[in-house]
Formats: sequence, C-alpha cells, structure tokens
Amino acid sequence: MDLKVSILGLLETKVKQVAFERIRNICCPGWSFYDNYSKHPAGRIWLCWNANEVEVTKLEDSMQHIHCKERIGRSLVHPSEIAPLSVCLQQAGLVDLNYSGFFFTWSNHSEGPARISSKIDRCLINNLWSSQFVSQAEFLPQGISDHSPALLSWFDSEKKAFPFRFNNAWCLIPGFKELVAETWNARVYANPMQVLILKQKVLKARLKSWARAHCSMLHDRVRTALEQLENFQKQLQTNPTDVSLCRMERNALKKYCNLAEAEYYQIKQKADCDWLTMGDRTTAYFHQAVKERKNRKAIRTMEDRNGYKLNTEAEIISEILDYYKGLFGEEDCEIDAEAIRDINFPNLITEEEKTSMIADVESQEIKSVLFAMGDNKSPVAVLEKVQKLCVKFLWSGPAMANALHQANVKSLTLSKLEGGLGITDMIKWSKAAYMGLVFKLVNAENSLWAQWSWTQHLRGKFFWTAKVPKDCSWVWRHILNSRAEAMKYINYNISNGRNTLLWHDPWCEFSPLIECADALAEWQQKFPLDTKVEVLITDGKWNQEVRMLQCSNLKQ
Repeated sequence: MDLKVSILGLLETKVKQVAFERIRNICCPGWSFYDNYSKHPAGRIWLCWNANEVEVTKLEDSMQHIHCKERIGRSLVHPSEIAPLSVCLQQAGLVDLNYSGFFFTWSNHSEGPARISSKIDRCLINNLWSSQFVSQAEFLPQGISDHSPALLSWFDSEKKAFPFRFNNAWCLIPGFKELVAETWNARVYANPMQVLILKQKVLKARLKSWARAHCSMLHDRVRTALEQLENFQKQLQTNPTDVSLCRMERNALKKYCNLAEAEYYQIKQKADCDWLTMGDRTTAYFHQAVKERKNRKAIRTMEDRNGYKLNTEAEIISEILDYYKGLFGEEDCEIDAEAIRDINFPNLITEEEKTSMIADVESQEIKSVLFAMGDNKSPVAVLEKVQKLCVKFLWSGPAMANALHQANVKSLTLSKLEGGLGITDMIKWSKAAYMGLVFKLVNAENSLWAQWSWTQHLRGKFFWTAKVPKDCSWVWRHILNSRAEAMKYINYNISNGRNTLLWHDPWCEFSPLIECADALAEWQQKFPLDTKVEVLITDGKWNQEVRMLQCSNLKQ
C-alpha cells in the first residue's frame, strides 16, 4: 500500500554517525535530513522529508528533540513570525492537546506547485482542563471546507500503580545520603553482580518507605517553607537585633532553598525537558508540562485492520496483541530442520571474544555501566534484553545488527530433535527457576534462604494463600505469582495429616479450602484457620467430620 509519506521521523536510531550517510541513501534516496548528532553521539533523532513536496526548517534541537516548522508550498515560516504567539501561549499556560488524524489542517485547494498546506488549526488546553479531563483531539478530513474539523473526545481514566523510579530530588532532602550509606555499607557475601543486585533491592524497599514519609506533597512543603521564611523576616523588621530570630531565619532560608531545588529537579525529571530553568520551577506551566508528557505517551484511540475505530483500553490491547501474534507466526507451525542446519554464519566470534563473554563480571565494569547512564535514566529489564541480544547475535554475528529473523524465538528454543536449535528459552528458564524456589519454600528445606524467607516474609502468614504485598521486592512478587502454576505439579500424600494445613495447603481437589464456599459453609465455625488435616483423620481413616458432609462433591 502506497502511503505517500512526505515526512518521516525516527527515534532512538542508535546508529553511529559514520554509517549515517550510507543508511539514509539506502532508505530515503534524494530526501533531505535533519539529525541531532551535534547534541548526542548516537544521533537519537532523524527527521527526513521529500523536499519536492514539503519544506521544513529547524528552529532548535537538543539531545531529546528537534523542533521544526513545516509547510507544503510557498515560503517557510520564520521563527520571528511565531515568536509573539509562542510567548502569549506560554504566559497564558496553554499547550497543544494530544492529537491524531490529519497533520496539515488547512489547504488552499489549488493544484500542483500552487497548492499550499499547513498546520494552523490546534486544540489548546490549560492546566485546569488537563487536571480534570482525559481527552484527545482528532483532525478529520476537510470535506467542503479549507480547514480540518477537530473532534474532541473524552476517555475514562484508570489509575494504575507506577513502578519504582529513583527521584533526583531525594538527594537534596536531609537524611537521604545517610540512609543510602547505611544500606550500601552493609556486608553482603557474593560475587560483584549479586552484591549489586541484593543491595539495590534492599535500598529500594527502604527508599520507598522513606520517600513516603519525607518527600510526598513536595510542592506544598515548598510553599510552607516559604511562608515560614517570610514570617521570620517580618518579625525581624520589628526586632532586627534578635539573635534567635536571625538564626531561625537562616535555618528557614536553608530549608526553603533545599526544598525549592528539590522541587525543581523533580519537575525537570518528570517533564523530561532540558529547557527548564530554576526561575520557572514553580509555575503552573511546567507542572502542566509533566501532565502533558504523560498524556502524549498514552494511546487513546486506534483503527483496527478493518478500519473500525477502537476507543477502549481493552480493545486497543487486544488489537496490538493480535497483530504481533500474527506477525510472529503460529505457535504450532512446522519448521524445516534441514533449512536451519544449512544456514551459513559468515561472521563467527574469535577465541578472544569467547573468553571475554564468559569472563566474570568485575566491580569496575559494573561501576562504569551505572555511571554511564543519564541522570534521569534507570536500568531496563535485564531478562528481555538478554533474549534480544541472543537473537541478534544468532542472525547477525558479532556485528549485532538488526537483521531479518528466519524463524521466531519460540521455534529456535525447541530441542534439535524437535527441529529447533536447542537454545535456552530465557523466559521459561526464569519461570522454572521461580517455581524451584516455590518448591524449596514448600518443602521447608534446610537452607539459609528458605529459613530467612519464612522469617522475613511469611511470619504469621500461610504461604499458599498469602497476598502479594504492594511494596515487596521484584523477586518475591514473582515467587508468589508462580504459586498457581506450581500447584499443578504438587501432590500431597496425607498420612496422619499433622503437617498439612486444612484451609491453606493444596492437599485436595478443591484446595485451598479457604477459597471454597462449600468448605467454608461446612467447617468455618468448627475449625480455626491454622487447623491441620489431622482433625479429619482417626486411626488412619477419614472420620465422622468427612462422612457427615452435606456437599457430595466435597465429600468425594
């Protein structure tokens, strides 16, 4: 299908500048380009356009954006022409509402070189609107008019828990550095990578509770600190020689400056903008920029493959999943094993590279990677990245280039007898590892980790029915979420029933009985929550309690 694309933007290209010219001549020969290699060595943004159809001029750029104005036909808009309007919108606290549909919203309907198209219609909103409504504009076909009508839609929003993210503002709050030092200096005996991971998990848990107590409602704390400072300064007008007031003013000033700077870093990090200045830190405009950035990342509407518009989150998720399932192929498709064996790998790693790949991770390597990350970045999911790197290496060798995959990952992880390559499936391996930890806990193995887990996480709780805490570690959450799958592979042999919990252990078909309505109706008033199965057994047989059950299914 010919989409007649005139402008194309590429983000996170990760292409070195030496390869830029060659790649752009292959992808878009004869087109014009803007990039931001002057701001970032990886050239994170490419903007290319067909100069025969559209004119583009760059206004400014940074590591994170390229700001341009575009028009089809006639001369380009000079920045000085739009400067008054930009200043007016900024002072009024108005920003563009996230939109979809037509990009060029006006046309003079002429033909050939005389045709002029431009984006001059916008839907502007203020801070009050974005705080009360979740909305999006869609610019529709022009019809008989020379302007595109704008359709404004509202959506129901569902609040979701955000993952843990380090806040740069914490560094300026008293007590933060002491908390980090105390946690990080604790002795952990393991290899360097495990030490790093374990310390990060402990620090994460402590920081979450500390941040709730000391960093919540930061904007209100700044205003309160400013009021206290101004109050002391007013008192000093009448008592300028009061030493105690001078000291209180100095402390109040220090407190306000720290909180104000912390708020600045918080807004800067949330808004993800390089142009924020300290003088703008408390304006409603930049608080609104934070909300707008979140709104821009959201997908509110989508057209499915049949052209029908999807408006709900469930419909959009289902459409995306179906698309990628079709893209990756069927699960049970047959693979020609001989074709895989005949694949020629021209680029093989050297012995030196092999040694480097299996070498132990050193402390200095960990430090260099962490310190190389941006101030507002955090580590990505390791498991998924390892899987992607393995697939990249398989199809492109040490170059690790993006190449066409001749078989999907699921097929490659089959054994060689089944037609695959026997490559370890990292996702399944992780799942099996977590289920192994479940079995260790259930069997109460004599291991230090199992004993520590029962003391730290399960004290006063029942493993199979304990709820997943909201503030638990990533590993513990996955262990608890693996219980349902693990139950399928566990069988309880009941002898005297003294070591099996009646209500919580999966010892029978309807277990755990604490979730079985029939069992609750029969025994809830008789047996406490910590009752063992032994109350149902007498002389090695089921006793009267079982024989008197009214529910026939439960009795069987």
